[in-house]
Amino acid sequence: MRFGRVHASLYVIILTILAVVFPVSGQVTSRPVYLDPIPVPPVTELTITVGYGHGLRAVNDRRLLNGQVALGFGRVRIRAVAGALMVDGDGQDPNTAWGADVAWHLNDTPKFPVISLVGGIGHHAINDTVTGDLKQIDFPLAIGLGVNAPLPRGVTVRLWCGPRLHVRYTSLDFDQLNSSAWKAGGGFSIGAGFRLPSELMAQLAADWLVIGDSVGLNTRHEVTIGFTVGYRLSI
Repeated sequence: MRFGRVHASLYVIILTILAVVFPVSGQVTSRPVYLDPIPVPPVTELTITVGYGHGLRAVNDRRLLNGQVALGFGRVRIRAVAGALMVDGDGQDPNTAWGADVAWHLNDTPKFPVISLVGGIGHHAINDTVTGDLKQIDFPLAIGLGVNAPLPRGVTVRLWCGPRLHVRYTSLDFDQLNSSAWKAGGGFSIGAGFRLPSELMAQLAADWLVIGDSVGLNTRHEVTIGFTVGYRLSI
């Protein structure tokens, strides 16, 4: 009984830390949506990673250095991300971006395919004296499909992909003028995750989002690629 109480208290402490450190991996700009469907882990896992995201097409001027903390217990994984967003040519210091998501793993064993549902939120702001100050909030809702395969020397690889519905709110302030808009679109991401016997892990991912432009009737094609490296701790 005491052991269960310790685990419950530990969950509360970790979730409180996440809520304080990160204001709320939904779609963070210039970072792919990492669906990463996995079988339900037998133990509680805490994962700490660092990563890099690179924008292409409509976001080809954006780069993101980010850190991530994820807690997986039972069928649930909670993940928070924060990073420094660099925009080419804006002449400003790096901007901030943050996000969070919750995943529900539907498979409790390594069946094919492994399925998970992921919903999240992402936020970033870009302050630019030329084009105005942009604030953007993204809400992705995705389904991830994956397969886990063991490799020699105790390495496990996960291949995954998945579509998503994507809703975006943008607000633009320029010379005392303000405009805002809600847009909806669709996205698709693919990725590969690698886990070593030492609990080191790495992920590669690519993401394609099609969504309406916030200031017109044009359609935006946002492509991002990214990778993360990190370490898993069993609690």
